[in-house]
Amino acid sequence: MANIIIDAADIPGLCAVGGAIAGSGYLLSALAVTVIGTVSLPLTLFATAGAIALVFKGKARR
Repeated sequence: MANIIIDAADIPGLCAVGGAIAGSGYLLSALAVTVIGTVSLPLTLFATAGAIALVFKGKARR
């Protein structure tokens, strides 16, 4: 009977641990997306600036 009580008390604890693992996984994936976004943003801006510069160079030649 004591084992059943301990098991019943362990269920919320196990759920909390599972939730913490799932939560940290979600946070890690969100962090990864943020890092990828931050890294790719300057590249995107650089590419856009390069494209705009090419367009202006093309207009200047005419």
